[in-house]
Amino acid sequence: MYNMTRYTSFVETQTIFLEEDKQVEYRIERDTLGEMKVPADRLWGAQTQRSKENFPIGSEHMPMEVIRALAILKKALRPATIN
Repeated sequence: MYNMTRYTSFVETQTIFLEEDKQVEYRIERDTLGEMKVPADRLWGAQTQRSKENFPIGSEHMPMEVIRALAILKKALRPATIN
């Protein structure tokens, strides 16, 4: 059986200066492939950051109309799942 636990020994935060007035804080996440700089304000880890850098898929978001339609559908189906 494979152990799918994510191993992070510790997290340290660094501040990287991009331009004169802009600075971005990064934390260093470690996994089995090594260290990865992850923006400090993001909730994901090293593997997700690595995927974002290696597989840029765009910045499109789901339209709000679709999200609302799914919420209405889930609300309508809730009584059926209670029984």
